[in-house]
Amino acid sequence: MELLTIIIPTYKGADSLPVALESICRQSYKKIEVIVSDDNGPGTPGQLETAKIIEHYQSKLDLVYLINEHVNGSHARNEGLKRAKGAYVSFLDDDDFYLPHYAERLAEAFVKNADADLLFFDVLVLTKEGSGRIVSNEAISARDLLFMKKEIGSGSNICFRKKIFDESGGFEEKYFRLQDIEFIVKKLNRYRSLWINDLEVVKYYNTTDNYLNYQKSLEHYKFLRDDCVSQEIITEQEAEELFGIQLHSLYNDSLVKNSPYKDIRTLSNLMKDRGVLTTQDKCLRSVYRISPSLFNLIFRTYMRMKKKKPVIANIREMLAYRKELESAKQ
Repeated sequence: MELLTIIIPTYKGADSLPVALESICRQSYKKIEVIVSDDNGPGTPGQLETAKIIEHYQSKLDLVYLINEHVNGSHARNEGLKRAKGAYVSFLDDDDFYLPHYAERLAEAFVKNADADLLFFDVLVLTKEGSGRIVSNEAISARDLLFMKKEIGSGSNICFRKKIFDESGGFEEKYFRLQDIEFIVKKLNRYRSLWINDLEVVKYYNTTDNYLNYQKSLEHYKFLRDDCVSQEIITEQEAEELFGIQLHSLYNDSLVKNSPYKDIRTLSNLMKDRGVLTTQDKCLRSVYRISPSLFNLIFRTYMRMKKKKPVIANIREMLAYRKELESAKQ
């Protein structure tokens, strides 16, 4: 049995961290090292709250607690990777959780598939309102992810052989956003991956996330394009095509997250200048300007129709399991 290192990067996540840790306690596979990599900053309220939770779980898990200077999520992940002892590594966001056989299935899959260096599982993405969708693929490539044709569902759906980090390094720390995409795109371009069609990861998506700063997002999208061109993952011409796709994604995110109208207008003007503003985009902006609440109703209905419909029993079952994990520490 090989050791699995699970790294939990955390920032202002003390409220949900016990759920993530409790889900690891319940794993059927027991050869696990847990590294909680704290990005709150030493002595801050968030770090002190996290320390109390760590103290509670110290006797339940093989647990390493890293208190880092506040930099960003990429730095916290890299600090965890530097301390990882396992042959396999996975990440768990502090508001997500694994199902009980996650680690067991991961270890079995790596043993049976000696040529695979990265693994992905099906993911159930849940919202606080009780809706959800399943992210499932037969396979995924760097270009699938980069051009947003497919997704991995969550940063908690990243697991790989530790040798990947030893050979090609960790996360690029200039990224404050998109760090999961940056890491996976580069690794998928170099290493073989395998998608396992078992539901083992649950992402708990909080719809009250902070407003998306479109200017910072544009900056990090450019980082990603430039990095992929320099590493010959895409050409300069493809980078121009990718920019249009990124603008569309950012535009839709900004609408869904109720961004200020002036930012929506700026993004639509950018899309118009690049010749990628569609009639549908114009209609979405018009509806949003009249009534953001009406827009949300129309847009969410449209997205639900586009995406794979999950089994309702799964949603109810997973919400119930999360409540069970949440109450276990109390």
